[in-house]
Amino acid sequence: MTNPLRLFAGAAALGVGLWLLAPAGGAPPALTSDSYKKVAEADIAFLQKRLGELAAAEEPRDGQRKPTITVAMTLAAAAEALGDPALKAEALKIAEAVSKKDVKGAAELAKKLKVQPGTPGKGDLPKLAKFDVELAMTAFRNTKTGGLNLERDLKDYISMKDPKPVVPADVELLAARSALMMEYAADLHYDGKYPSGLSVSPATKAEWTKWMRESVELSRQIADEAGKGNAADTKKIVKMLKALDTKCYECHNKYRFEP
Repeated sequence: MTNPLRLFAGAAALGVGLWLLAPAGGAPPALTSDSYKKVAEADIAFLQKRLGELAAAEEPRDGQRKPTITVAMTLAAAAEALGDPALKAEALKIAEAVSKKDVKGAAELAKKLKVQPGTPGKGDLPKLAKFDVELAMTAFRNTKTGGLNLERDLKDYISMKDPKPVVPADVELLAARSALMMEYAADLHYDGKYPSGLSVSPATKAEWTKWMRESVELSRQIADEAGKGNAADTKKIVKMLKALDTKCYECHNKYRFEP
């Protein structure tokens, strides 16, 4: 089982020797339109609330600011998948503004966000300069440190001692966001060594991408099952959540944690 503190202690270490998304990139995961619409609506609500708070703060903290970049990028990807070019463009403007620490400008843009699905897009994931793995994973952090609490919620669902009841709608959103964030991270590249000290090679790069995309697929399957609502198989969901947790631990233990 992954240790929550150890899992995200490695995120800061990725600020050294870190590396932009490959220009080619992947495509938005094969989630359902319903899942993407739920992501878009939840992301808009998060951005409007968080950016409003940051705009009113005298000194916005990075721990609160950075997850808004991640969420703006998952919103842009959801908009691409939904065929909503206006929402995609606005989400990217917000991500760019926040990356430049213009939270007031981003907050004004966020007020106008709305979902207007059209013909589903088939393009690559939207891109942002310097959108790195630390940012892509920031929103997994718990709410106390500014994130969306995804990692903590995952742990609670699979707890051996006191498991959190599975609410399909909540799990669907968690899994859909997980799929998007790890799809972004799948195409990251490193120079020299990984944060764990492991040397970069064609084999390690291939394994990194493989593990990320396997996690994307697991997340997609969880979102699909949870998307069935009351008909969802909660035991199956918990089993898949455990598999996702194990996959994350294996990858982090090899590539992110110091020996």
